[in-house]
Amino acid sequence: MDPDNGVLRVQGYPVRTADLIVHLRSHGTGVFANYRLAAAPDDGPYDWVRVDLGDERVLFWEPVTARFAELVRDGLLPGTVSERTPSATGPGNVIMDVDLMGLEPVHVDRIASSEQGSLFGWEEPVILIRSDRLVDASTVTP
Repeated sequence: MDPDNGVLRVQGYPVRTADLIVHLRSHGTGVFANYRLAAAPDDGPYDWVRVDLGDERVLFWEPVTARFAELVRDGLLPGTVSERTPSATGPGNVIMDVDLMGLEPVHVDRIASSEQGSLFGWEEPVILIRSDRLVDASTVTP
């Protein structure tokens, strides 16, 4: 871990630990985190989320992929949309990938505002709580 350089360790329940490279960016009143696995190649793609930072906790909301795909297809955001069917999920299960590229301030304004409707999964936040130690989640009782 190296928090000063954006390398954080995240642990989930049940046991799932990952070292992430995280870059926080603010725009207007919005804060966004771009992240990737620390073990991924340096030029690998980043995922991103909308963030609310607290003293001892972080809330984040994932983008609604279908909404971002609409904005890319309608020419309101620069990027590409692709679909794939992973062999492990079977026929009929399609995963949509949206890659945003070359965002300018007007595009980030569009994402940060609510003018295009709900672009984030507000009803399903992920909550991270600060801890100075990793916990063996197998010993925790729900």
